Amino acid sequence: MKAFKSYKWFIIFLGVVFYPTLPQLHAQNDSLAMDQEGIYPGYVITNSDDTLRGYIQYESASANQLEVTYYVSMNREETRHTYKPGDIKAYHLLSYTFVSVSFSGKYSSRNKTFMHRIIDGPITLYEWYFIEKQQYFEDNDMYGYDPDASYELTYQVQLFAQKVGENPVNLNSSKFEMRFRTAMSKYVVECLELAKKIKNREKRYTHNYIEKIIHEYNACNLK
Repeated sequence: MKAFKSYKWFIIFLGVVFYPTLPQLHAQNDSLAMDQEGIYPGYVITNSDDTLRGYIQYESASANQLEVTYYVSMNREETRHTYKPGDIKAYHLLSYTFVSVSFSGKYSSRNKTFMHRIIDGPITLYEWYFIEKQQYFEDNDMYGYDPDASYELTYQVQLFAQKVGENPVNLNSSKFEMRFRTAMSKYVVECLELAKKIKNREKRYTHNYIEKIIHEYNACNLK
């Protein structure tokens, strides 16, 4: 039993030590790992649909939504190019594709951003990342403002759906989270059977199964 416990803690130790160096995914929703910084093989898709293969620099999920650095040759500064949304159609690294989408997010001065594409089809599903500041209070100050309180920056993820020719729709908005049955059944109304399952709250047709619903809608529209 002792040997098993020692082995177990050894495995945990290895995971803690080497985790930041590995390109991993969050287990829950396949979001990009936030500590995946590095330069990876990838490619850029230009606005004229040319594919430029090379290397993509990944800084963080939120930073890579604003711009991307592309290298023709790895670590050769003279081959370095920086693209903003609108400069290119998309870029790809590892198994992830970021697409230039007409969406400003929290940046009112921007009209486009790179969004992580999860599903492609008649409805495309994206993840959008943002940083949220959380303040920690002392027990006796938890109901007041403390300028000296500690802060922690945490990554948040929201899901956006986009039909062809339409603007992205926030599936984490109060409209969809509080009234999912009504809002989502209307959004997929072109597929009557699917809309009916959502409206009737059938098993696995709730907000927790967004990806399943999008896949089913896309299959319906591709028939």
